[in-house]
Amino acid sequence: MSVLGSIMSKVFHGPHVEAGQQVDLPVLLDRMAEERPILEPLDWGRSIVDLLKLLNLDSGPDARRALALELRYSGDPNHILQLNQWLHREVMNKLAEKGAKVPPELRH
Repeated sequence: MSVLGSIMSKVFHGPHVEAGQQVDLPVLLDRMAEERPILEPLDWGRSIVDLLKLLNLDSGPDARRALALELRYSGDPNHILQLNQWLHREVMNKLAEKGAKVPPELRH
């Protein structure tokens, strides 16, 4: 499964999702963060790495490069900060396109 497919699966078909209801992304992810053992604080609202960790997905550079290829990133893949910011925004937009309730500040 693709990285984006794995993200979508965790968000839309995970154990915290009620069938037939719109996914409120902040509520869902905050609930997941509360139930997670406190290993480190995760800022899923700004960090693609933290979002992937919260979803129990590979957050390493190879996984993020694969996600960038899937989403057709055209910037410099060696500029990690720019890449990560772009990935986070694009993932939020893709989740919103699939029907998740995503606040505007996470989409820009």
